[in-house]
Amino acid sequence: MGRTIRMFTKGSIKSSLTALIWLLVIGGRDFGKTG
Repeated sequence: MGRTIRMFTKGSIKSSLTALIWLLVIGGRDFGKTG
């Protein structure tokens, strides 16, 4: 159990970064469509 938590905390930074990039990509695409 502790091992998965440690892996999650380590990968959370990477996943959050990718999520931010995805948000920018999708958001930018939607903005270009509407704007």
